Amino acid sequence: GVVLFHLLPFEQKYLAGASIVPAGLVIGQAGVDVFFVISGFIVTITSQGRGGGAGPAIGFLRRRLLRIYPTYWVYFALLAMVHAVAPGLMNHHATAQPSLLSSFLLLPSAAPPLLLVAWTLTFELYFYLVFAVLLCAVPRHRLGGVLLGWAAVIVAGRLWLAPPFSPVIDLLFNPLNLEFIAGCLIAVWVPRGS
Repeated sequence: GVVLFHLLPFEQKYLAGASIVPAGLVIGQAGVDVFFVISGFIVTITSQGRGGGAGPAIGFLRRRLLRIYPTYWVYFALLAMVHAVAPGLMNHHATAQPSLLSSFLLLPSAAPPLLLVAWTLTFELYFYLVFAVLLCAVPRHRLGGVLLGWAAVIVAGRLWLAPPFSPVIDLLFNPLNLEFIAGCLIAVWVPRGS
């Protein structure tokens, strides 16, 4: 669904004439929301039974970073070369030039990353960092309550803070984080095999 959704702007940019791709494919962007819920669910399920403490948390974080960064950096390098040669080809709809450092490390930034779809990886990394802290500091039987507390902080922060948000504040209090939390809660509260 997400791939089909991304066909819409490419068609508008590169193909003249009547649209071939149905406009209804815009619903495909909901695939990102489904992905975030599934991510929270899988991370919680796969960490069950591993125990708490710094060792499992560090191992969890290392596995996640190795899953994201090496592959991402290959694509980043290719796009960075294009950006160096012809910066006008990159993110032509963006109002600000991408920060190469923020793009490389997938840090929150006011400008979109060099690889536009990598914004989702910034959210994934933030979620992984928080989840690693939870693995280290929260007993398993209290995880559901702590996750609900995290969700309450996100909602309260979003209601209390006034826009415009800095990139870091937007990441910390973004409602998309509630999707990760929902996936975690499903894994915590739904019995296995259901």
